Amino acid sequence: MMKKILAIVLRTLMICVALFVIFTIILIGTVYYQVTDRTVGNDDQHVRFVLDWFGLDDDYEVKIEHSYKSAGSWSGDWTKSFAIKLGKIEESEIIKMDGVIRGDKVTQLIRDEMEMVLRFVNHGKMTWFPKNEQILSSGFYIFPVSMVLNDRFGGTKHIMLIRPVDKMVYYYCYNN
Repeated sequence: MMKKILAIVLRTLMICVALFVIFTIILIGTVYYQVTDRTVGNDDQHVRFVLDWFGLDDDYEVKIEHSYKSAGSWSGDWTKSFAIKLGKIEESEIIKMDGVIRGDKVTQLIRDEMEMVLRFVNHGKMTWFPKNEQILSSGFYIFPVSMVLNDRFGGTKHIMLIRPVDKMVYYYCYNN
């Protein structure tokens, strides 16, 4: 009888140890995924949005010059940004697009939102991202794709910056 009880205790203990090892592996994998920064790929939905916005079809070969995708946080916040060079950007066409504002003609709301974006950008991970004085000039066009203002600190924002002179498009996402 004692041998049966000992065998049951040992099996139970082995199952508990196995479950603990599996749980530990899953936890370590999740934490690693959460703290590892990544890059943005050609198949990203926001890259696809930019190409669609410019009327480029699925066959268009896009080259992402720079990209950054934060690891995110336990609260679900994440940041993503990329820069792509397009073969065609006609300034005359951009001016006609609804919602596009030249950098030196932005409203105070857009100016405040760009300052918020640049606070996130200036944490050293996106040194390639244009600076505030560049963005708020006549050389850039700003398209606020989506801005949700939760409070005085801002909220979710998706902003496209277009620099026609060198056919560059910068896209910034912050979701909270």
